[in-house]
Amino acid sequence: MNIQQRRLLFIAAIAVQLLILIAIAIPRMITLNHGRTVTFETEPIDPWDLFRGDYVQMRYPFSKIPTKKDFKPSTPVFVLLQQDTPDKWRAKEILTEKPPTLGGDLLLRARINYSSGSEAHVTYGLEQVFVAEGTGKDLGAKDRLNVDVVVDDDGNAVITELRHKDRKLFQWKWF
Repeated sequence: MNIQQRRLLFIAAIAVQLLILIAIAIPRMITLNHGRTVTFETEPIDPWDLFRGDYVQMRYPFSKIPTKKDFKPSTPVFVLLQQDTPDKWRAKEILTEKPPTLGGDLLLRARINYSSGSEAHVTYGLEQVFVAEGTGKDLGAKDRLNVDVVVDDDGNAVITELRHKDRKLFQWKWF
């Protein structure tokens, strides 16, 4: 292999890596640019980890959904949320396919953690966010957090801000 072939192979390897990184970022960018911003009230579960540092593990009131269906773990689903007050949302329905219209409701993509005959426990990919060093330890299980989330029409969601009272714990940054 001559020098030009090696150089071309090196450039191709770098280009493939850059394309993979761009492909990972594009769905979030689309959601952030075309989505609707909503605020959820949540509570912290576990604010610190010895190996990962400060983060906030959150539980949403609509993570446990009453249902008559029994789902297998890891099943992708859509959860239809209905707004009760500005920060309070509740699960209206759990669906296996995206509905054609939403009205004023909100659609979130989720995965089944586990399911019994009466309820399903789901995760949305919005349950954890890393925060600045030293801020996660201050949170207790009784603290209420407000999470700003951008949700697109397909149910994809991105956390843009996390607040405890008047203090910002996390804010989305492009870079």
